Amino acid sequence: MTKQSLFLLAAQICILIPLTRAEVYDLERLVTEGEFSNTFKLRLNIPEPQTAALLTPGMLFTGEFDLDNRRLANQALFDINRPRGALWAWTEEEDKGHTIGDSEYLILPFLAECVRLRYPANQSPVNGPVTLKNLHESDGWLVDQSDWEGGSVKVYPYDEAPGDKRQYGWVPSEKIARYYQAFASYNKASLPNSWTNFGVVESPAELTHAFSIKNSRADPFVAAETTFYYDGELVGVSDPPDSTTPQITVDESSGGFHVFTAVVLDTNGKQRATHLNRVFVKGPRPLSAFESWAVDNLPEGFRGPQVHLFDDGVTNLERFAHGLGLEKLPKGFQVIQFAESGFEKIDDTDYVVFSYPVGEEARTSGLNIMPQVSTDGQDWSDFVNIDDPAFGLPHVVTREGTVVTAKYPLAENPLFFRIALTDTFEGLD
Repeated sequence: MTKQSLFLLAAQICILIPLTRAEVYDLERLVTEGEFSNTFKLRLNIPEPQTAALLTPGMLFTGEFDLDNRRLANQALFDINRPRGALWAWTEEEDKGHTIGDSEYLILPFLAECVRLRYPANQSPVNGPVTLKNLHESDGWLVDQSDWEGGSVKVYPYDEAPGDKRQYGWVPSEKIARYYQAFASYNKASLPNSWTNFGVVESPAELTHAFSIKNSRADPFVAAETTFYYDGELVGVSDPPDSTTPQITVDESSGGFHVFTAVVLDTNGKQRATHLNRVFVKGPRPLSAFESWAVDNLPEGFRGPQVHLFDDGVTNLERFAHGLGLEKLPKGFQVIQFAESGFEKIDDTDYVVFSYPVGEEARTSGLNIMPQVSTDGQDWSDFVNIDDPAFGLPHVVTREGTVVTAKYPLAENPLFFRIALTDTFEGLD
């Protein structure tokens, strides 16, 4: 898929206009006709696009200190089309000029939410055009973009917003409304970069979100209560409140990006939002093919890859890889074979021939099955599957059914042969 088709797919799901440049996209041609120009700059040719563009969720961005012509272009696009039913919101990032700033903290969750709400689960572009789901204005949330400097942008469920609904910005869910509140509010309660920095954590995770209250003589602010949101949902209120470093802890097991926000109430009854705090949680790792086999076939406490279930010198991982199951070893099976296993002449060169079974399940499982040879049974070398005289005589590995045959030049004195196995086997013992 080309960059243009990726951009077009995103643009048909939602409209994102970070006006950090002087360009505004031709929304009608882009959204309704799927037309994308090869030129970098796309001007606003139609200030009042047709219905398909209006019903495509949109988020418009500029910086607080960007040039007026850029800022006013965004505002005009919103002011003209929101009363016409455009499902859009707009914002100007605090203390930013002609830069992307932290807009991705709102852009990426907004795009993900639009994909979740609009993309049909049973359709794929591989099978033909995808029919996106329409969103209804009354199902969304409203954000008061006129209240940026008040410390905490007001957000409402659609039915609870006072007055004309179309004087507010529109976002598709409470989650995005809370993220917008944290991103768009000026004079935030938190100090920039003062919150717990999670980065990437493993699942399951215990996430403790803490931040420092911004306070100064010129702008005194004493926290009386902090309301915490996690992924847009209310998760707690500080009790008793910590006036300097409010915090909350949540347990998380699902993978992906997760976001903390908060609204702080001061002792004078004034509310202020905090910065967004984003964390990426690595989701639970699925069991490998070996692990699934071990869980299904081996008793608890004896499932580790290097465990010898029987007194036969064969590990569980070797048993799985060679398709041995739980029965007795086949006659003549040896984990380490000796050079007298067999010989063959290839192009007038003598080779030592080894063979071993590989279970069908193991062969398709992603398990790394590497033939190795040794001259002393201590130091082992991998087969080099390169037919290049610079690397010496070629090594040969062939497969017939579930039997793999490995051939190694006799001149290199391969006295011992084995199969090295590696897999991702965490948590089994």
